[in-house]
Amino acid sequence: EWQIKRKSKSATRESVLADYDRDHARLLGLLDSATDAELDIVKTNYGMTQSVREMFLGPVDHFAEHTPEIRSAL
Repeated sequence: EWQIKRKSKSATRESVLADYDRDHARLLGLLDSATDAELDIVKTNYGMTQSVREMFLGPVDHFAEHTPEIRSAL
């Protein structure tokens, strides 16, 4: 958490977008390379039990939750 706070102090709109683009591309690469068997693996992480497939849906749900804020920032 302290690393995020430290980095956010020097963040610009451009650096945030670049970080997002880089990390989003990495996430999509992982998703593309995962097999169906890997996506069906179920694990408990931070007290939540879910499949890898469900974990990949996390960012989708998170963006849906913050759509109004994202739109107003654009």
